[in-house]
Amino acid sequence: MYSGCRRRRAGLCAGADRLLVCIRKGSERSMKVYIVRHGQTDLNKAHRVQGRMNTHLNELGIRQAEELAEAIRNKGLTFDRIYSSPLDRALQTCEIATGKPRTDFIIDERLIEFDFGDLEGDEYSALPGKSKYFFTRPDLFEPTGKGETFEELIARVKGFLEELKTVEADSVLLASHGAAIHAMLLLFKNKQLRDFWDEDVHNCDLIIVDLTDGRYTVEPEKIEIDRSGIGFL
Repeated sequence: MYSGCRRRRAGLCAGADRLLVCIRKGSERSMKVYIVRHGQTDLNKAHRVQGRMNTHLNELGIRQAEELAEAIRNKGLTFDRIYSSPLDRALQTCEIATGKPRTDFIIDERLIEFDFGDLEGDEYSALPGKSKYFFTRPDLFEPTGKGETFEELIARVKGFLEELKTVEADSVLLASHGAAIHAMLLLFKNKQLRDFWDEDVHNCDLIIVDLTDGRYTVEPEKIEIDRSGIGFL
């Protein structure tokens, strides 16, 4: 650093003849975070709640993951670490998209889908009581029985994202689910709960996030695959 620097906190160096801008090169910690939602399942296609049910990709879901793998190759993307939900639809998507076995992944329960309890497998349109507000007014939603709340979902996802800030890596991939990814977006963008579902996250969408000095910023463009037969969870 220039020896005549007297205003370090402001980032300016006052010299005898001129002012210099002090630039701390290499001081920023930066990471690319890629977030993928699993490919389509039969319950997605049927518009039924999956939650923690351990469903598998259907034919279209497999094709979506294969198309994502091609997009990843074409863009030359690599990942220092791969994190995944423990559910098979996320693991299967990640295996196909990266060409790596699930034994290479870091399995984290905090990336798992929303827990609907006894309602899992029900049609979206048949959710009873205040659980019917899940998609339309999440701020009014109340779980039925042993199900999870939005606050619990957001808290566990936040814990994961805070821990990720301490990881030494240039690029990581997260394989997760519709509600969990929307919780991430809510936290990244500081949104209100009632706006939880205000943007689309389709099967096998790859969202790109910049993590610099502890701050997450969602990039405007994402990698989008086949949108046929969209289901939320």
